[in-house]
Amino acid sequence: EDAQNYINEIAGSVENISTYISLNDPVIDYLVNSKIEVANSRFINVKTIVDKSVIMPKINDYELCSIVGNILDNAIENTKSYGDMIINIGKKQCWGF
Repeated sequence: EDAQNYINEIAGSVENISTYISLNDPVIDYLVNSKIEVANSRFINVKTIVDKSVIMPKINDYELCSIVGNILDNAIENTKSYGDMIINIGKKQCWGF
């Protein structure tokens, strides 16, 4: 419930959001898709690369939305109009850690 309230606060109405990506996590799907809508409204070209095998971390929805939302907000704020933004959701392998 807290996560949905947070998302509604930052993104508006669910009915108006298009689906660009789906990660089988309705909260993250909504958040990412709403951020893509924001980027599109600022004439930012968004490319998405999604590894469907990615499993979302086991943290509560509010924390995950806060982290992902902050990353996407920073990307949007630092991309000029008619610029390109790439959202790459995948696995990163860290060697030796």
